[in-house]
Amino acid sequence: MDNRPLFRKLESIEETQGKILFYIRILAEQRVKTQGRLPEVLFNDQEVMFKLSWSKSTLKRRRADGLLPFRKIKNKFYYREKDVFSLLFPDTGSS
Repeated sequence: MDNRPLFRKLESIEETQGKILFYIRILAEQRVKTQGRLPEVLFNDQEVMFKLSWSKSTLKRRRADGLLPFRKIKNKFYYREKDVFSLLFPDTGSS
């Protein structure tokens, strides 16, 4: 039995779930701006590659091109949640 279509559908569902969770987080952040700040969420390379379905070389190229801002801490790269979110939903205008 070929399970590839089922796996593709599952991956699509997981990707959609990730986008929804990002959207909820941004809405919550906007809501509490007047009450205080939420702690900044940082993602590592592996998390960003999974969420954006990028390969390691694509992530490296996007970093070099300045498309994805990053922080380097002890030779590891980290990315702000809102920067990754803005790549998933470019029309929301979050910055």
